[in-house]
Amino acid sequence: IINISSMVAFQVLPFMSVYAATKAFVQSFSEGLSEESRGTGVQVLCVSPGHIATEFDTVSGSNQVNRLIPPPMRRTAEQLVLEALDAMDRGKETYVPGWLSLVAISLPRFVPRLVVRRILGKIMRSKLREA
Repeated sequence: IINISSMVAFQVLPFMSVYAATKAFVQSFSEGLSEESRGTGVQVLCVSPGHIATEFDTVSGSNQVNRLIPPPMRRTAEQLVLEALDAMDRGKETYVPGWLSLVAISLPRFVPRLVVRRILGKIMRSKLREA
């Protein structure tokens, strides 16, 4: 079983709270299911990618914003599938593609949640004003 979550599963995301909460649910659910199925022959992997390049970028007009995402954090759907299958072959239960993405989800753990929430709130607020 491969479930797709998001990097936002590991942090709060003001103005996209429901999205972030559902991704946190997928992450938590997958980890629990992985433990429950231990020893049964069923593997569970939760993949938490950052940006995945799809035709949605063009349709939604988000190509401009996505250019700001550093190349080590970008993936095509095809790349993500191959990496996820490799992670599953290696027995991983959670997979976050790319070292920069791992850094990005790890840093907020060392900062008080209130500070992270305020910083992300300011960033998201400014993006809403631009839109």
